[in-house]
Amino acid sequence: RVTIGQGGGISALYQARGTIHNQGASIATVEIKGGDYYTYHDAAHLSLTVDGGTCHYYSNGLLTALKVSSGGYWETSRDGRDKTITTAQMYAGGRISTRTGRTGSVTITNPVELHRCGINDVSMDFGDQIKLTVADL
Repeated sequence: RVTIGQGGGISALYQARGTIHNQGASIATVEIKGGDYYTYHDAAHLSLTVDGGTCHYYSNGLLTALKVSSGGYWETSRDGRDKTITTAQMYAGGRISTRTGRTGSVTITNPVELHRCGINDVSMDFGDQIKLTVADL
């Protein structure tokens, strides 16, 4: 188990297994291949790739680019604070859940992009009362 303190800054983090708790550090690039990655407080990320394992995004920090692929799961179920994802890309086998119990607490600025897969190849749970935009890439 690794804990990263609040207010720190890291340029890159690679996780293969185990558990990491980010207590509020800004990290430019995170790649999760396995294990559990938790974010809290105002942790922010420029690029977050979940290619296996689970990202529990319980912070209200900005997430600029999210990629979720086979075996990866990004969720924010236990944190109803507002958060913004600028771009989200999904690949076959990826899962996202923004269900927090609060309407409108997660904003995805641009439409979610499906790469090399269709809607039946991914799992997306955005909760109730949502508005989706569908367009070609």
